[in-house]
Amino acid sequence: MCFREFGDRVKHWTTMDEPNLLSIAAYNSGTFPPCRCSPPFGIINCTAGNSTVEPYVVAHNSILAHASALNLYRDKYHATQKGVVCINVYSFWNYPYSPSSADIAATQRSSLRTIRYLSSYMGSTLAALRNGTNVKGYFVWSFLDVFELLAGYHSPYGLHHVDFEDPSLPRQPKLSAHWYSKFLRSEIGINIDSIIGPDAHEHPDD
Repeated sequence: MCFREFGDRVKHWTTMDEPNLLSIAAYNSGTFPPCRCSPPFGIINCTAGNSTVEPYVVAHNSILAHASALNLYRDKYHATQKGVVCINVYSFWNYPYSPSSADIAATQRSSLRTIRYLSSYMGSTLAALRNGTNVKGYFVWSFLDVFELLAGYHSPYGLHHVDFEDPSLPRQPKLSAHWYSKFLRSEIGINIDSIIGPDAHEHPDD
């Protein structure tokens, strides 16, 4: 349905969000719902589960689900829509690419206010693209305040505020939504040098 209704405008798709994290945290360590695990791998005392089997079954099924959606797009929509379908894999940690101050600083950027967060990540992504990284797109997460797996509705990181206390769920754009909209319309830009430093533009072999 999404391919059919939005494919003429949306050219970058992701089928699943962090399936590797789900298989590990939900079926190996048991920290994410449905909290399945077995000794000695479980971080909590799970009432059911098999940590030596279930994480691999979940990962396998996730890959099959992704492949099913990808094949559907290739068979029915790609010829006319010319889009790309990918899968989001969770990256567990960032290590400096080199001892340079820019690379070390890049590993330390976290927990910023939304606008600075977006500006920093998109600027760093653009710099990586210019340095030869195979970047296909950048997804802002998320458009709306949503239910977060661990924090519930208490982690409002969407571009639009949602009043979950109101049955009609009214939505209000945040300052970050206005900033991002202006960025997409090329009304404002990102100063890459102010984000990552001038030496980040240098190639390792230079």
